[in-house]
Amino acid sequence: RVLLEGRPKLTCELDMEDEHGGDGGLIACSMRVVNAIPAVCAAPPGLLSTLDVPMVFGRNVRLSGSSST
Repeated sequence: RVLLEGRPKLTCELDMEDEHGGDGGLIACSMRVVNAIPAVCAAPPGLLSTLDVPMVFGRNVRLSGSSST
């Protein structure tokens, strides 16, 4: 839970739990790695940093100004 005192006051609480009561946070973190597999496989051989591959988003993420097609 994150509380920021000020004007305006901000309270943020994240609950990452899957439907079976497990640790959804682990699933959320691992999905970025799983979604990066095609980009990493298409990259040239050698050491890569996160700057060497495209940004990885979930399948259903829509960016502001992007086309819905």
